[in-house]
Amino acid sequence: FPDALKAYSAGLQAQGTQGRVAAIELFKRAVEIDDRFASAHARLGTSYSTGGELVLGARHTTRAFELRERATDHEKFFITATYHRQVSGNLEQALQAFDLWAQTYPRTFDSYGLASGFVTKGTGRYEGCIERAAKAEAGEPESPFGYLNAAACYMYLDRLDEAAEALQRAARRKVSGPNVTPWRFHLAFLRGDDAAMEREFARGQGSASEPDLTHLKALALARSGQLVRAGSLSRRAVDLHEKTGLRERAALYQTAPAVWH
Repeated sequence: FPDALKAYSAGLQAQGTQGRVAAIELFKRAVEIDDRFASAHARLGTSYSTGGELVLGARHTTRAFELRERATDHEKFFITATYHRQVSGNLEQALQAFDLWAQTYPRTFDSYGLASGFVTKGTGRYEGCIERAAKAEAGEPESPFGYLNAAACYMYLDRLDEAAEALQRAARRKVSGPNVTPWRFHLAFLRGDDAAMEREFARGQGSASEPDLTHLKALALARSGQLVRAGSLSRRAVDLHEKTGLRERAALYQTAPAVWH
């Protein structure tokens, strides 16, 4: 099924450049053409999961796990790790799979970028996150994930200058992606820099990051007591996600006003 492979390859490229929604459409196309395409189901499941669509994410990740014997060794590691991250919930086994992937194929840097994400963040292994993110950045300097995961974990450790340096390295190397601007917004918020938050919010308008940035700005406004403006932006964030078809994400955002009220 060459058309399925073509759509899958385009989806991989879209992940880092056009954003999650564009990647989902391409991976969906791949599995519509070939329902036994294990890796396409795995990537689709991960794209749904990171977008907050946990039911759809689990469905496609489970399908990939059922078909894993049809995949290459590289793909089997990815499928096994993401199955435990997104379906079984066993983050220890997920991390073991990512690390075994790295040991087996030390020149494949996907494992470091993925392992420095939720698997280490979700278990509080922030130093381990930074270590793996550094390897991802060194191996694939054109990919945003090493920089962003390092920045996130530096923020969790309240090491804001190091978080800023990770984001600056990405900027100097002209590394872009839909998640860069939201993390800059996070950093500006933690530093109490309202002008920088406004710049990042304006920069994200009309981009793939607009729904998430709109939600983040609503949270920041609510924290400062501006509940009317926060409510308006929150409704816009929900509307933006509903338009992209990410309804579970929209529902999650809809709970924010209930929490702050």
